[in-house]
Amino acid sequence: MSTSSENQLISVVMQLGAIAESNCHYTAGLAKRIEETGKAVETLTIAELIALDDDYKKLLNTVHGVAV
Repeated sequence: MSTSSENQLISVVMQLGAIAESNCHYTAGLAKRIEETGKAVETLTIAELIALDDDYKKLLNTVHGVAV
């Protein structure tokens, strides 16, 4: 595995792990966004889940002006 791939892997795992550490309001909102895709969580690709997480963070930052 190249260093770049290893760094990307660590970054993705850390981002996904951070979801579990988020507050219930964040996870409930993200879960709603996932449900709106019509896909079950386990059928999402990693890229789709990361994109949903990134988009939801941007939305919250825009609405509440707080970094998540």
